[in-house]
Amino acid sequence: MGVQSGFVRKVSRYGVFAFSLLLAYCGGGGGGMMGSYTIGGTVSNLASMQSVQLYLVPYEFLTVMANGSFTFSHLVSNGSYQVTVYMQPTGQTCTVANNGMVMVNGGSVMNVAVTCTP
Repeated sequence: MGVQSGFVRKVSRYGVFAFSLLLAYCGGGGGGMMGSYTIGGTVSNLASMQSVQLYLVPYEFLTVMANGSFTFSHLVSNGSYQVTVYMQPTGQTCTVANNGMVMVNGGSVMNVAVTCTP
């Protein structure tokens, strides 16, 4: 009986150790592995003195205040993501090309096109 309970304790201890390593590797749960790629693109036709708020679902909001390039700071892993317009500029409508769908496959994606119209 003493040998069996010692065996169970060792198995339990190693199981907890393996689980904690797995949890640490995955970033503590809830968000998957920490990525190493960025998502970004360009905003065009945004009126002066206006801003558009973009959303990298479900990670980050980003306010863009001028035409040109943008990059979300949240790093992502391989997979599919969506960029949406969260808040429109006053008097304009901005849309994200390809319904905002972005596929990351081994590198950063910097070609998300956001176009605004009056």
